[in-house]
Amino acid sequence: MTAEEAQQLILRFDHNVIEHLGLKLYQNRPTNVIAETVSNSWDADARRVWIDFQFGSNDPTQNQIAIADDGSGMSLDTIRNSYLVIGLPKRSKENPDIRSPGGRHLMGRKGIGKLAPFGIATKIDIISVAKGVATDSPLINWFRLNLEGI
Repeated sequence: MTAEEAQQLILRFDHNVIEHLGLKLYQNRPTNVIAETVSNSWDADARRVWIDFQFGSNDPTQNQIAIADDGSGMSLDTIRNSYLVIGLPKRSKENPDIRSPGGRHLMGRKGIGKLAPFGIATKIDIISVAKGVATDSPLINWFRLNLEGI
């Protein structure tokens, strides 16, 4: 592992952005949260998306929603420099018609949909499988965002 890979993953954001754009915008709207997450799958050229609900526990912290897809995944560099930068737009004035590597028109616009799960959850695990930079072997990147720790 290189020194850069060993660096801690850091979520960067402006003051109160998580509360206003994650909690309040999506609070108690699970279908909107799922739609935002599935749009990320679309942008990653996923052909299939699986959604699994596990509810029924008397302890609400045990209830879970898992969303998986067969999209392109994110490298550690993409996680650090794109996913963990809140509000990073995908489009620019110079390139308003940016597309996914597979040629899809991107659904994401403002770089804030990744906050949607905080409208219904306090902990989010992100697991991404992408091809390695130096090899075609898949690499797994797994990290947790905890609302209380942000």
